[in-house]
Amino acid sequence: MMEVDSPTLAQLRLRASEQEAEVLKYREYLVAAEAALARTRATVARFAPVYQVPNEILSTIFAIGHNDQCDPSR
Repeated sequence: MMEVDSPTLAQLRLRASEQEAEVLKYREYLVAAEAALARTRATVARFAPVYQVPNEILSTIFAIGHNDQCDPSR
């Protein structure tokens, strides 16, 4: 019968420690990604009402604002 080399307790503890470090690293990445997603969602929520206005109305508003700023009589 052939003997299989079993890892020692110290090797198993080292492997567990390395794996725990990897898990913690990926948790940090996940936390950073979730924070970035929250910031993006907050930005979207802030501007969402503007994008719900029909394009024709927005174009008219921007045209009026542009004409007011460029009017030399003011």
